[in-house]
Amino acid sequence: MPIYQKQGIQMYLGYLPCKKRQLITIHWIHAFTMEFSTSPQHLGRIRKSTLFLMKRSRLIKKPDTNWVYGSHFSQHFLNNKTKTAAWVVSNCIIQPSNRNELVRALVQHGIQVDVYGHCGNNTCGKESNCFEKLGKEYKFYMALENSLCVDYITEKITHGLFHNMVPIVWGLGSNLDNYAPPGSYIDALEFTNISDLATRIKFLDENPKEYFKYFEWRQMYNLSSINDPHYRCYGWKKIKQVTERFLLANKTHAYDNLYQCSSTEQTALKEKRPFIILFWTDTWHAVDVEEFFESLHGCGEEFKITSDRTNYDQADVVIFDYHELNEGLRNGTAKMPAYRNPDAPWILATQESPIRTKPLETNIYDGSFNLTWGYRNNADINIKFEEMYEKYEKPEANWIYGSEFSFQFLKTKTKLAAWVVSNCNVTASKRDVFVKELAKHGVTVDIFGKCGQPFKGRGIDGNWRESDCFEELGNQYKFYMSMENSLCLDYITEKSEHGWAHNMVPIIYAMGKKDQASPPRSYVDALEFGRTEDLAEYIKFLDSNPREYFKFFEWRSMYNISSSFHSRAHCYAWEKMRDLTEKLRLADDDVRNKLHHLGFVPKMARIGKQVDSIMKPEWEKPFIILFWTTWYGGDAAGFDKPECHNEIRIISNKSQYESANVVVFQYVDLVSTKIELPKTRKPHMPWILSLQEAPINYPLLNPQVYNGVFNFTASFRKDSEIHTLYNESLTTYSTPDLNWEYGSDYSNFFLQNKTKLVAWVVSNCFVQFSKRNEFVKALNHHGIQVDIYGKCGNDTCGKGSECFAKLGEHYKFYLALENSLCVDYVTEKITHGLYNNMVPIIWALGEDFAPSGSYIDAMDFETVEDLAKHIQFLNKYDEEYFKHFEWRKWYNLSSINEPGYSCYGWRKIKSFTERFLKEKRTHVYDDLEKWYLHFWNDKTNTLCSNCLDAVEVDVKNLRQNKLTVYNGTNYRCFK
Repeated sequence: MPIYQKQGIQMYLGYLPCKKRQLITIHWIHAFTMEFSTSPQHLGRIRKSTLFLMKRSRLIKKPDTNWVYGSHFSQHFLNNKTKTAAWVVSNCIIQPSNRNELVRALVQHGIQVDVYGHCGNNTCGKESNCFEKLGKEYKFYMALENSLCVDYITEKITHGLFHNMVPIVWGLGSNLDNYAPPGSYIDALEFTNISDLATRIKFLDENPKEYFKYFEWRQMYNLSSINDPHYRCYGWKKIKQVTERFLLANKTHAYDNLYQCSSTEQTALKEKRPFIILFWTDTWHAVDVEEFFESLHGCGEEFKITSDRTNYDQADVVIFDYHELNEGLRNGTAKMPAYRNPDAPWILATQESPIRTKPLETNIYDGSFNLTWGYRNNADINIKFEEMYEKYEKPEANWIYGSEFSFQFLKTKTKLAAWVVSNCNVTASKRDVFVKELAKHGVTVDIFGKCGQPFKGRGIDGNWRESDCFEELGNQYKFYMSMENSLCLDYITEKSEHGWAHNMVPIIYAMGKKDQASPPRSYVDALEFGRTEDLAEYIKFLDSNPREYFKFFEWRSMYNISSSFHSRAHCYAWEKMRDLTEKLRLADDDVRNKLHHLGFVPKMARIGKQVDSIMKPEWEKPFIILFWTTWYGGDAAGFDKPECHNEIRIISNKSQYESANVVVFQYVDLVSTKIELPKTRKPHMPWILSLQEAPINYPLLNPQVYNGVFNFTASFRKDSEIHTLYNESLTTYSTPDLNWEYGSDYSNFFLQNKTKLVAWVVSNCFVQFSKRNEFVKALNHHGIQVDIYGKCGNDTCGKGSECFAKLGEHYKFYLALENSLCVDYVTEKITHGLYNNMVPIIWALGEDFAPSGSYIDAMDFETVEDLAKHIQFLNKYDEEYFKHFEWRKWYNLSSINEPGYSCYGWRKIKSFTERFLKEKRTHVYDDLEKWYLHFWNDKTNTLCSNCLDAVEVDVKNLRQNKLTVYNGTNYRCFK
């Protein structure tokens, strides 16, 4: 049956006023109007309209400066704009939207609107030519819909956008940014009255700079993409994708109530009303809810926060504070609502640690709450640090060490550590004892507040305001003691924010993973140190090394903390509540039926784990990766990151085999340990062989056991089905970071500190298959001084990342020398250079190891002498050397510290597996030996050995190594 047939529609296409039930949504970067769009007042016919596509062009690497105010183009553009507003209209009948009255009202308030088309006195030719002519003279275009229905926005908005007029939109889009670029239009319904709208239009008409801001989006978006040959295919592709996903999930669905999907909303106010959050109990120790959140400057008019229980029937969510609920039970004052609104979730909120909150003495609340809100990472509503702070589009140069600001910043930091504390009792965390232990090891902590000295003669609880106190401390102190009263999992409160917001490095004394609640490398985790003495030594090291200390503020170059921490955090909490509530209200028909059979009728209930799992759509369940083996002897479940939980879970419990999507086997552990394979095998559960080591270093798996077992491989090899490229894992800037332009202040400072030549950190001193030791000696022989660190060298630089960071300050090059020369075999060694501002010199077989120009491939040189001369050349000419960092203008290296970065590899497994199953492909490795020890040589169309033996490696004639592997020497290759 055709999907556009009016009777018995299977998939409803259109703008869909009740968008909650919409299967297909095309946002503004995809389309401006839908196929078959029509408002509910016009359901008598289903009309096919033009599909408009506009995309952000991948070809635009830099902004189109024509659209920057002050350019010659902008001046010419504005000079021609001599008229105010145009409107082309052909339907002269009074419309439900009363758009004629809107125009009359604007005219009465002094806005000249020239009307064209059948209903006006002006003419401008045929449609396309008409709009083009209008766009040259007029500043604004009246994009007035005939009906005000939720999300009903047609092509009218594009008449302005495509022809250089600012659309004044009269339409009920819940978010017009879904239909047009942000800042490109004026939403008439955003104004309180017609007078305010007219005043805004006049202001823009008289202020060309402000008016031209409505065209800034044109700097990055390619309007010519509407003429792309693939332009009109986009909507059909959406239909194709949704249909395939729909069928793949084996879902059944039909709209049994078309009226519900097409009925007209009564008023705009109904959709515009705020989301009501009712606090049923007192919260945070009986503070006044309305007064408290009003003091945080609120979240606009989107949300209404109340504790008035008479609003219960109108509330969208109802919040119960755990502590207050508990106290009410104990003193007999607890009073719960007499009935439940099935559309309003009950949320249990707790901001205190369990050790300070007595457990409920009754189970009457079991199964009562739909959602949780708290500090725990596994709470439904939990705020992460990136939601508290806005992110800059490009780095803020003040927060890069070496800037004038950084020196002034450090100059006033004359004191070590401060702590403001008001609870003087002995706490469960023994934080007071911890501070005394630090003092024994030379780290003195100055204590303020009720439990310490007053600040400037006044305690923070007196006339001296708390915010003023922290501001003064931040000017003088380097560290702030962020110490929780209880050591409970994930329990981290606002104490750390006192440090971040006031330019002190928090020393966090708390349990759990802190990355989700903290900016990257912004704090010192006390519990990561084995002894208090080790922590004290590290604090003293940072105190005496300003460059190392300032690295704890590099995150500030990307995040704007000028916005209020508390108000942003709570606004995000309200938004999450609203989003989760909408999801809970959207139980599909099949879910409702299952709930009914379970004996539970209300569509909202998320009571019990069984119902919770049923209500989660199949495509929202996390993708489960089961590691059947250990990971180099350790538990692979350690890879399970909270930031990946919405998408992916990593498990190692073999009893959960049936619930897994894929099973991973680590090669090294299969070789070194006797492993019993699963006794059963599901047809749609791929088995993956994971390989991280060079084949020359480990024996072959028993072919009688493992041939025909694995569906695909995940390894360093490019012929593996799952292979992660370094470039893919980094995000890119939309505009270049000019700090990495040669000649910038930063580049001058960067080069000034590069006083040493080549560093190498190595801990395995044995002779290697790659002859890397001989390679280093050959470089030394040709005048390249290589300073060797680690177990095999005479120099020391600390441990791990701390060592590489130190080397990166002064060395120009880093030797990334692999222990084996096998095709594509490159390890993390290259990143020691890339991540720490040294150019890696790579000793490995392959190509495209990292961003182009970021490294030196030793085997690109004919001889070791040629390589040595090139290193000396770069050492002599700074501009040539700095070209190896030009890639940093576009690649955001800080993205490696962002939450979700560690999920990237797992996403590759997930996406390939889903595509593999969708395409109904079948594949197994029937001959592991052939794959393990060989690679397919495209140059010779033969299988060749993929590793060089030590006797084959040439450390003098460098290029010969690649020739030996890739040129198909007879003894190495076969057909």
